[in-house]
Amino acid sequence: MIHKILANLFTKNQFSKITQQQNEALLDVIALSMAADGLLEPQERVEALAALKQLNWKDHSSAELYFDGSCEKAPGLLADPDVLDTYLSELSERLGEQWLVEEAYYIAARVAAVDSDVAHEERELLSALVRHFNIPSDRLRTITDLIMREFSI
Repeated sequence: MIHKILANLFTKNQFSKITQQQNEALLDVIALSMAADGLLEPQERVEALAALKQLNWKDHSSAELYFDGSCEKAPGLLADPDVLDTYLSELSERLGEQWLVEEAYYIAARVAAVDSDVAHEERELLSALVRHFNIPSDRLRTITDLIMREFSI
């Protein structure tokens, strides 16, 4: 399921033009959202890695290697609210463009909703993303409505 979500998004023309820094920030958001409920399911990783092949990865090391490192550090970041706040602000800066910040939030929300049970920890992360990514309330409503329709919530 995650593979389909990400593959469909990454095939959009605008994703082909993002920088390596933006690629990495996007993977960091995905890793955080996957780890938010305390479970990094092996199947989630497999699906996410399949979708990463859609990215225009520009680094000498692989997207998989970067993603694995991001997944390893995600639980530690999530465990410390002060560290997480600083990290989310940095992610927002690295993502840079408002459309990409909103897409990153959308992806995180989709990952949280994929099992039809958005855990308390996932809701907290999503709220923190909204704050740090400065997502306007009208855009948040649009994204939330879209996810609710997609998952028939």
